[in-house]
Amino acid sequence: LLTSLFSDEDEKVRSAALEVYVRRVYRAHRISDISVDDVDGQLTCSWSFSFSDVSEADSIVRNGVLSVIPSADSLESSLPGILDYYGTKFSDASAGPINDLHIATLGGDIIEGIPSIEGLLAAQKQKLNMLGIRSVNIANTQEKKNPIYLTFPQCDDYK
Repeated sequence: LLTSLFSDEDEKVRSAALEVYVRRVYRAHRISDISVDDVDGQLTCSWSFSFSDVSEADSIVRNGVLSVIPSADSLESSLPGILDYYGTKFSDASAGPINDLHIATLGGDIIEGIPSIEGLLAAQKQKLNMLGIRSVNIANTQEKKNPIYLTFPQCDDYK
C-alpha cells in the first residue's frame, strides 16, 4: 500500500509516496502547486488546489497540508507545530472553511483514541477556524493492513 511507504528507509521514496498519495486523493481537483519538505523532522506535503469542474477564473484556491508523525500517540505533541506551519504556509482564511489538513500516523491505536483526538481538536478549534480548515483527516497506517481513515469536519465542530 502507498501509505506503507511513508515510513520507508529512503527519504526519496517517502517524499514521492506523499506526493503520489496527495495527487491520488485529489485527482478530481486541479492541483496548482505541490511541494514536499522536511518540517521540524516531519515529512510534510503542502499544495494548493481548486475544483476541476469550476472554471479557473471562477475557482477558489484552497490549500492542503499532509504531515507524517511517528504514531497516533504523538498527535497531541505534534498538532500545535503542524498548525503553526500551516499558518506560515497559508495565512489567508478570508474565504471561510475551505482548506484541508491531513495527518498520517505511523501506527498506534487510533480507534481507542478518538475521544482524546476530538478533545485535542476542540482545544485547537479557534486556530483551526482561523486557518480556514474545513476538515482534519487522519490516516493511521497499519503494518500489512489497510490504513484506518478518520475525518473530523469543521461543520461538526471537528468531531
